[in-house]
Amino acid sequence: MDPVVVFGAGTGGKIVKWMLNDFGIPVRAFTDNGKDKWGTILDGIPVIPPDSLYDDESRIVIASTWESEIRKQLTEMGLKDRVVEKEVFMYQYLEQSAGVYSDLSGYPIDSSKKPTFLFGTDLGLYQGGVESWTYTVADELRKRGYGIKILTNQTSQPAPERFQNDTYYLNMRGREYCSGLRDTVHVIMENAPCVVIDSWQSMTMLAAAIVKRQNQVAVRQLIEIVHNNLPRLFGIVKKFEAEINACMGVSRDINRSLVEEYQMAPEKVHYKESPVKYDAGIGRDYMSDESQPLRIGYAARLSKSQKRADLLPELMDRLMERKVHFRMQIAGSGALRDMIQNHITEKGYAQFVSLTGYIPREEMNRFWSSQDIFINLSEYEGTSLSMLEAMGNGCVPIVTKVAGCEEFVAEDMGYLCEIGDLDAMAEKIAYLDRHREKLGQMGQKACESARRKCSVEAYVDHLLGLTAEGREKG
Repeated sequence: MDPVVVFGAGTGGKIVKWMLNDFGIPVRAFTDNGKDKWGTILDGIPVIPPDSLYDDESRIVIASTWESEIRKQLTEMGLKDRVVEKEVFMYQYLEQSAGVYSDLSGYPIDSSKKPTFLFGTDLGLYQGGVESWTYTVADELRKRGYGIKILTNQTSQPAPERFQNDTYYLNMRGREYCSGLRDTVHVIMENAPCVVIDSWQSMTMLAAAIVKRQNQVAVRQLIEIVHNNLPRLFGIVKKFEAEINACMGVSRDINRSLVEEYQMAPEKVHYKESPVKYDAGIGRDYMSDESQPLRIGYAARLSKSQKRADLLPELMDRLMERKVHFRMQIAGSGALRDMIQNHITEKGYAQFVSLTGYIPREEMNRFWSSQDIFINLSEYEGTSLSMLEAMGNGCVPIVTKVAGCEEFVAEDMGYLCEIGDLDAMAEKIAYLDRHREKLGQMGQKACESARRKCSVEAYVDHLLGLTAEGREKG
């Protein structure tokens, strides 16, 4: 096997190295744009500068959250043709796995049994949008009499109490990748017949594809939910298209990319607005009194990658420059929390901005009903569940123009800003500060639109319609 260089000398890079090594693929080195890492040793192999990639013809696997930027960098270096997605190696393993898993073909399955729904959450349960989606759909399926199991990473935070007895913690992101894969295959067989609903296009998907090839009675359907508009996710869904029964993007933008750019069969690509569980009993009002601060809410992981929480301090500064009368509540945790708090302290913003920390998902409806405006600074999304939660509770969305926003945020209910355009965002907030009567008008329209589109019952009806059982009932 030709050697590989992994671009990304961090935790993600080590995880990819472990997987490749278990597949028999040698990793020659790591590379990284962080100069402080050059010349160091990570997991037994050297970290080299990107310029060292010219020294041989090693294939390059990107293992970083900055995938788009790195891909552009390698293209400018003339190395684009040497980039190989790790998913290519996953598919190669699938092609070569028939002998390893041949015993599955004779495994007895009661085909008359009602299927269990297995949810793949390979990255762990960290109270993000994927987890919220999983719990919402699982609760509704359980209400309809289906068995539910959640497959997640062994380093994950614990599942909510109601799912604790139905959650498997597996080696999905550690050493001995193939051992973790075998354990995942075993869990699928243990719960057969089943429908696998996978949300991260990783080990659960590969395990389900292995089982399907050996015993199609065991996995009735493999349904992939694509939660982000990342090229890597599009590529692996296309690669595994033959094994996938249906794919649901969480936005029409994602589905459009799958069909138009990646040539996925249109009949396999489906869409229904993401389900959101709202609390019908919470009332709300708007801060129409201009002597009182405009209430701005933010809820997301406090990270630079994807969420761009690093821009929050700059947005605060721009609002202060415009003399906006506001109070901002920032809900969430992450690596940038201290940086944001330090900025608040240094600038004397404590009376205007507060960090609430992590708020449990079941309390978010109350959080949003106490805000006038929802802001989102993300550079990419699938469709932000926080946005849908906020809109359904009457918040006016002022968000970056990422996937999913245009189909939910009409001109009469919110504002879309270009990614990174903090001045535009600050101007929209300042406008609403001066025209408080707009809050109730726009917020009510946002609420009605989100609640109409994001019905949990309608979503699960649609999902069941993609399964063999649902089609038979239909």
